[in-house]
Amino acid sequence: MNATCDGSPPPGTRELSQSFYDFFGNFSGGSTPAIFFNTTNVETGERMFVTNLLPHNPSFDTLPALFDVNKTFNLPFSSAACLSGRFPIITPAGFVTADDRKFRYVDGGYYENSGTATGYNILMSLRVDGHSLYDTLIAMRFKDDKSTPKIIPVIVRIGFPVPKTRNAKQEIDDPNSEERAKFKGPGLNEILSPVRTLLNTRGARGNDAVRQLQAAMQNLRGEQATNQEVCSHGCMFNLELNEEKVPLPLGWLLSNQSRCEIQTQVGSVTTSCRPPQFEGDPNPANERQLKAIIDLLVKKQ
Repeated sequence: MNATCDGSPPPGTRELSQSFYDFFGNFSGGSTPAIFFNTTNVETGERMFVTNLLPHNPSFDTLPALFDVNKTFNLPFSSAACLSGRFPIITPAGFVTADDRKFRYVDGGYYENSGTATGYNILMSLRVDGHSLYDTLIAMRFKDDKSTPKIIPVIVRIGFPVPKTRNAKQEIDDPNSEERAKFKGPGLNEILSPVRTLLNTRGARGNDAVRQLQAAMQNLRGEQATNQEVCSHGCMFNLELNEEKVPLPLGWLLSNQSRCEIQTQVGSVTTSCRPPQFEGDPNPANERQLKAIIDLLVKKQ
């Protein structure tokens, strides 16, 4: 993907050079999933989405999509992805021109590093028959309504474990990827403390967003919250990764070893990542959750 940020495709990836909105074709009648690429506006610090959907629900807090900034701009799909993943310092800010002005955008992680806040906004914005889906599902649970909802939200999160406690004395020595990425050098504290704080808040804000979404889904499940096989009103699956064997950097797609390790831990392994080509570290808990997700899909067909 990094090789196609300018829209020119490497061999075998012509789909990524398509115009973003054209990529989805007959979206309502097809099977292509909707996509929300998160990016951060330099001038305001707010999120902006590159998406094939145009959500204008109050639950989105009127957050703008690319279409709102420039209704005629249809950038290549690969460029839309790279606008979302402009890694600090390494990749310069991208820009969109509208009304004779440049609007600059950087990595979506500047605002919130997990992407879960957007997932929460989507969940709270879904409507069925003119009513909030989430409020309808909550009402059904409290009324002990056994009927099947028209839409059942299923959240699948793949990422590192969220700390169970927010104890600074424990976090400062935590060896996981999130903590290693934090800026906590000992020098020039008086000058650099404000900068380090601003950079570190994106990971902390991401953890809070994950907890918020988990709490919302637990409210839908009630007493079922500990049974992942029951998903009558909605459920959330957390496929957790660890780096005990292979480091999993942000650019994991560039590393075949990291990609295979993620596949092994999640429980869905392609032929090129199976033994003897690659010896991974399976995660039984993730494999059980993946099976439950597949079972849900089979039941709904």
